[in-house]
Amino acid sequence: MTRIFRFDPQARLEELERAAQALGKRPEVLAVVLFGSLAQGRATAMSDADLLVLLERRGAWTAFRG
Repeated sequence: MTRIFRFDPQARLEELERAAQALGKRPEVLAVVLFGSLAQGRATAMSDADLLVLLERRGAWTAFRG
């Protein structure tokens, strides 16, 4: 069975905002930045979400991934 979902860029932005807030609560996360087509208002149903997560120190990514 195939399911088709309607593309809603506003809903996707809201989901990403919640994810960014959750990431921002972690002490090793300095910033979360959305860039690319979604940030520029050019997203289509085939677009991905481009996020940059800036971590406090080298090696934090290994600890972050668990």
